[in-house]
Amino acid sequence: EGLSGGTEKYYILFPQNEVGRILVPYETIDSIDLFENKKISACTTHSQVYFEFDYRMHPTMVLLGDNFKFEYRQLKKEGKIDTPYDAFDIDQIKSEILYWDGTGWTHEPTMTEFWKHYDE
Repeated sequence: EGLSGGTEKYYILFPQNEVGRILVPYETIDSIDLFENKKISACTTHSQVYFEFDYRMHPTMVLLGDNFKFEYRQLKKEGKIDTPYDAFDIDQIKSEILYWDGTGWTHEPTMTEFWKHYDE
Protein backbone atom coordinates (compact mmCIF):
# COMPACT_ATOMS: atom_id res chain seq x y z
CA GLU A 1 0.00 0.00 0.00
CA GLY A 2 1.25 3.46 -0.81
CA LEU A 3 3.69 2.29 -3.47
CA SER A 4 3.37 3.59 -7.00
CA GLY A 5 3.37 1.30 -10.01
CA GLY A 6 6.67 -0.04 -11.27
CA THR A 7 8.37 0.84 -14.51
CA GLU A 8 8.98 -2.72 -15.68
CA LYS A 9 8.28 -3.11 -19.36
CA TYR A 10 6.86 -6.65 -19.03
CA TYR A 11 5.65 -8.83 -16.18
CA ILE A 12 6.12 -12.46 -17.17
CA LEU A 13 4.91 -15.58 -15.41
CA PHE A 14 7.10 -18.51 -16.40
CA PRO A 15 5.47 -21.93 -16.38
CA GLN A 16 6.46 -24.33 -13.65
CA ASN A 17 7.78 -27.73 -14.57
CA GLU A 18 7.57 -30.97 -12.68
CA VAL A 19 11.31 -31.16 -12.01
CA GLY A 20 11.40 -27.63 -10.58
CA ARG A 21 8.29 -28.27 -8.43
CA ILE A 22 9.91 -31.30 -6.84
CA LEU A 23 13.20 -29.48 -6.16
CA VAL A 24 11.75 -26.30 -4.61
CA PRO A 25 8.27 -24.98 -3.75
CA TYR A 26 8.64 -21.92 -6.01
CA GLU A 27 11.25 -21.68 -8.68
CA THR A 28 12.60 -18.30 -9.68
CA ILE A 29 14.55 -16.84 -12.55
CA ASP A 30 18.27 -16.88 -11.77
CA SER A 31 19.63 -14.85 -14.67
CA ILE A 32 18.50 -12.57 -17.45
CA ASP A 33 20.93 -11.85 -20.26
CA LEU A 34 20.71 -9.44 -23.21
CA PHE A 35 22.51 -10.36 -26.41
CA GLU A 36 23.64 -8.28 -29.37
CA ASN A 37 21.51 -10.39 -31.71
CA LYS A 38 18.45 -8.75 -30.09
CA LYS A 39 17.68 -11.79 -27.95
CA ILE A 40 16.91 -11.97 -24.24
CA SER A 41 17.60 -15.14 -22.28
CA ALA A 42 16.19 -16.06 -18.86
CA CYS A 43 17.10 -19.19 -16.90
CA THR A 44 15.31 -20.82 -13.96
CA THR A 45 17.35 -21.22 -10.79
CA HIS A 46 17.08 -24.90 -9.92
CA SER A 47 15.82 -26.89 -12.89
CA GLN A 48 17.70 -24.70 -15.39
CA VAL A 49 15.14 -24.25 -18.10
CA TYR A 50 16.33 -21.57 -20.53
CA PHE A 51 13.83 -19.25 -22.18
CA GLU A 52 14.85 -17.08 -25.12
CA PHE A 53 12.80 -14.10 -26.32
CA ASP A 54 13.07 -11.50 -29.05
CA TYR A 55 12.99 -7.84 -27.96
CA ARG A 56 9.20 -7.79 -28.20
CA MET A 57 9.18 -10.67 -25.69
CA HIS A 58 7.89 -13.34 -28.08
CA PRO A 59 9.40 -16.65 -26.96
CA THR A 60 11.75 -17.94 -29.64
CA MET A 61 13.24 -20.94 -27.86
CA VAL A 62 13.01 -23.07 -24.72
CA LEU A 63 15.89 -25.32 -23.78
CA LEU A 64 16.03 -27.91 -21.01
CA GLY A 65 19.55 -27.43 -19.63
CA ASP A 66 22.04 -30.03 -18.49
CA ASN A 67 21.02 -29.59 -14.85
CA PHE A 68 17.38 -30.25 -15.82
CA LYS A 69 18.45 -33.51 -17.46
CA PHE A 70 20.63 -34.48 -14.48
CA GLU A 71 17.91 -33.72 -11.92
CA TYR A 72 15.31 -35.51 -14.03
CA ARG A 73 17.45 -38.68 -14.15
CA GLN A 74 18.03 -38.52 -10.37
CA LEU A 75 14.33 -37.98 -9.61
CA LYS A 76 13.37 -40.80 -11.98
CA LYS A 77 15.88 -43.14 -10.34
CA GLU A 78 14.51 -42.24 -6.87
CA GLY A 79 10.94 -42.88 -8.05
CA LYS A 80 9.92 -39.25 -7.42
CA ILE A 81 8.89 -38.59 -11.00
CA ASP A 82 6.93 -40.81 -13.39
CA THR A 83 6.69 -38.45 -16.35
CA PRO A 84 8.60 -39.71 -19.40
CA TYR A 85 11.33 -37.28 -20.48
CA ASP A 86 9.71 -36.97 -23.91
CA ALA A 87 6.59 -35.56 -22.25
CA PHE A 88 8.40 -32.26 -21.60
CA ASP A 89 7.15 -30.65 -24.80
CA ILE A 90 9.08 -27.48 -25.64
CA ASP A 91 6.21 -26.01 -27.67
CA GLN A 92 3.81 -26.66 -24.79
CA ILE A 93 6.18 -24.95 -22.33
CA LYS A 94 6.44 -21.91 -24.65
CA SER A 95 2.66 -21.72 -24.96
CA GLU A 96 2.28 -21.59 -21.15
CA ILE A 97 4.26 -18.35 -20.71
CA LEU A 98 1.94 -15.62 -19.40
CA TYR A 99 2.14 -11.81 -19.55
CA TRP A 100 0.38 -9.30 -17.30
CA ASP A 101 -1.64 -6.80 -19.36
CA GLY A 102 -2.64 -4.59 -16.43
CA THR A 103 -5.89 -6.36 -15.68
CA GLY A 104 -5.12 -10.05 -16.11
CA TRP A 105 -2.76 -12.68 -17.50
CA THR A 106 -2.61 -13.29 -21.24
CA HIS A 107 -0.60 -15.49 -23.58
CA GLU A 108 0.18 -12.49 -25.82
CA PRO A 109 3.37 -10.53 -25.07
CA THR A 110 1.97 -7.31 -23.62
CA MET A 111 3.80 -4.31 -22.19
CA THR A 112 2.74 -2.91 -18.83
CA GLU A 113 0.45 0.12 -18.73
CA PHE A 114 3.43 2.39 -17.92
CA TRP A 115 5.10 1.55 -21.22
CA LYS A 116 1.91 1.43 -23.30
CA HIS A 117 1.35 5.10 -22.41
CA TYR A 118 5.01 6.15 -22.17
CA ASP A 119 4.95 8.14 -25.41
CA GLU A 120 1.71 9.94 -24.61
